[in-house]
Amino acid sequence: MIIEYSIRFQSGDRLLFSVDLDKPTQADPAKPREWTALEFNQCPNCPLKKEDHPNCPAALEVASTIETFQAKLSHERVVVTVKSPERLYQKEVDMQTALRSLIGLMMAKSGCPYTSQLKSLAYFHLPFATNEETLFRTVSAYLLKQFFNHKSGKPADLDLKNLHKLYDDLMIVNENFLTRIRKASQKDANLNALVDLHSISTIVNMSLDEQLESLKVYFPDMK
Repeated sequence: MIIEYSIRFQSGDRLLFSVDLDKPTQADPAKPREWTALEFNQCPNCPLKKEDHPNCPAALEVASTIETFQAKLSHERVVVTVKSPERLYQKEVDMQTALRSLIGLMMAKSGCPYTSQLKSLAYFHLPFATNEETLFRTVSAYLLKQFFNHKSGKPADLDLKNLHKLYDDLMIVNENFLTRIRKASQKDANLNALVDLHSISTIVNMSLDEQLESLKVYFPDMK
């Protein structure tokens, strides 16, 4: 499955990014990057070993995109067109919002042990999602996975305890990933895109139960 991002600048120039959800990015031996090495500010909760993974899977996945936008400012306006096999989205946004959506998609399809747990959402990608939409989709996907666990005889986490743990880990990943991005960026578009991703993880994790309660309004039969 391929999702395409077309980013049009005010100058009229366009950049096209094609994200194949089922094909992990491979390292280019002709273009080694210090900041993608696994041990370069490796996340303290990362279980990977450099013998098996010389590069951070998430960093490797976004490296080309990060370098493309390394000199861009976060407030620059762009028109983004997102094409999936089923539909087309288009919206004028600032650069950091465009990159937050694109980088978030790429990290979810990478081999990172934590961001890859959101890969099911990548197959049903919703660009520029609000915090509320992200919460609804994330919890819905998580509970669907618990249903499948139950059907196959595995423990089902209906209390969302492991979802809390996942967001704890994602916060650590996003926090440490910022150091990598700083190494590869000259201006702030990339950095602020990662800050946005980190903020979403933080907000969801800190008040998950409270925010879930607020979603009851979308179920009229609930008292």
